[in-house]
Amino acid sequence: MKSIKLFAVSMVGCMFVLTSCSNEDVTGNDNIPENVSEEILSAFKEKYPDAENVSWTTDDSYAIASFYSELSRSNKAANTTAWFYLKDSKWGMTEHDIPFTALPDAVKKAFESSAYATWIVDDEVDVISRDGADLLYIIEAENKADGIDQDIDLYYTSDGILVKEILDAEADDDHTDLMPSKPANDVYSWLEQNYNGARIIEVDFEDDGIEVEFVYNNFKHEALLTTDLTWVYTKADYNRNISAVSQIVADAFKNSEYNSYVIDDIEFYQTASNGNFYCFELETRFDDDIEIYFSEDGEILNQKPGLGGNDDNSGILIDDAVLKVINEQYPGAIIKEKDTDDGYLQVEIIHENIEKEVLFNGKGEWIRSSWEIPYSKLPQVVKDYAEKNYRNIEKDDVDVIQTPVGVWYELEVEKQDDDIKVQINEDGTLKGEIED
Repeated sequence: MKSIKLFAVSMVGCMFVLTSCSNEDVTGNDNIPENVSEEILSAFKEKYPDAENVSWTTDDSYAIASFYSELSRSNKAANTTAWFYLKDSKWGMTEHDIPFTALPDAVKKAFESSAYATWIVDDEVDVISRDGADLLYIIEAENKADGIDQDIDLYYTSDGILVKEILDAEADDDHTDLMPSKPANDVYSWLEQNYNGARIIEVDFEDDGIEVEFVYNNFKHEALLTTDLTWVYTKADYNRNISAVSQIVADAFKNSEYNSYVIDDIEFYQTASNGNFYCFELETRFDDDIEIYFSEDGEILNQKPGLGGNDDNSGILIDDAVLKVINEQYPGAIIKEKDTDDGYLQVEIIHENIEKEVLFNGKGEWIRSSWEIPYSKLPQVVKDYAEKNYRNIEKDDVDVIQTPVGVWYELEVEKQDDDIKVQINEDGTLKGEIED
C-alpha cells in the first residue's frame, strides 16, 4: 500500500452478530469449527500469543475469535474480538474496549468541545483496529430531551477528528460494517493522485458507483466515483468553521440577509459537471435548518446545483433498507443526495416534482419527512384554524411534516405581537406552538 493510511474500508453487504454465526461457540482448541484453517490459527497465535479463554465462531466470510487480552481491563473474561478472512487467513479487524478516562487527549478534548459534551458518556469506549489502519474510538453517549431518550455513537480518529455520528444506533453493534470487504488499490491510487496524504474512512462499492469517505487537511471529505473511477464530485465538511471557506464567500455571507443566523454546518462541493459551490446550513430563530448556496465568487444561488453522475440518482449509494422505505413511501422518487444531520441520515429526494427531505435513525428506521407547499395547497380545515386564531400568516413559508404517527403543517404566524411557529394537525387541531 502506498502512503495513504487506511482507517476503514467498505460497508459490508449485510450485518451479522456473533449469536447468528453458522457454528456453535467453542472454547479453546478442543472443538474448533472445521472451516477455521491451521493458517488462521497460526495467524491468530502470532498476533495474540498471550490470548486466553479463546472461543471461535464463523460466518460465511470470517473466522471470529473471542478471547481475553491485556488490551483492555477485565477479570479474565473474554473482552476482545478479532476477525480473520476465511478465504486467505489474513487478519481483518479487532475490537476491544477501554475506559473513557484512557482516551487519547486529542479525542477527549474534541469530545469536550463538541455539541455532545453535556451528554452522559458510557464508561467504556470501543476501540477498532484494522489491517494497516489507525485506531477508531467509538464513544457512546446518551441524553434526554423533552422527555425523549436519545443515544449516539461518535466515531473519532486518533487525532480527534469526528468522522461519523450515528443517532439511535443498533444495540450491541459489533461494528462488522467496518470490516474491509473488497480490494481498493485503484481507489487508493486515485486518492494519492488527487488528495495526497488522505486517510480513508470508508469505501463503499456498489454496482452504480464507489463512495469514498476520507480525512484530508483535517476535514472529512466524501467523493463519488463511477465504477471505472471517473470522478463525479467531492464534498468537504467544514463543520461550523467559516475560516475554512474562501474570503470572498465568507464576506458574502457576512453581508447577506442571513448573517444573523447560526451556522450549523458548511460544505464545499467540487463537481465534474457543474463547477464548485458552498452550502451553508443555518439555524433560524425557530431552530429550523435552512440551506443557502453560494458560488465561488460569492453569488447566492437560487437552488442547489446538480452533482452530476450518469443516472437519475447521480450514483448516490443508499442502504437497501433505507431505499426500501423510500420506494414504499414515495414511489418513483429520485434520490438527489444523502447527508448526515445531527446523527441522522438525511436523504434528499424529488417526488412528484417536489423536493423532500427524508430522515432515518441509525437503525435505518424512518423518522420523518418534510417539504414546502404553497399556502393554497393546505387542507381547508388547517387554513380555517390558522386564520381564525392567528394574524400575519407567512404564506410563503409552509411546511408539511410527515411521520410514522401522523402528518401536520408548520406555519410562521404572529400572536400577540410575537412571531411564532404554529403546528396544526391535518384534521385542523392544534399540535403545538414554537416561540421565537
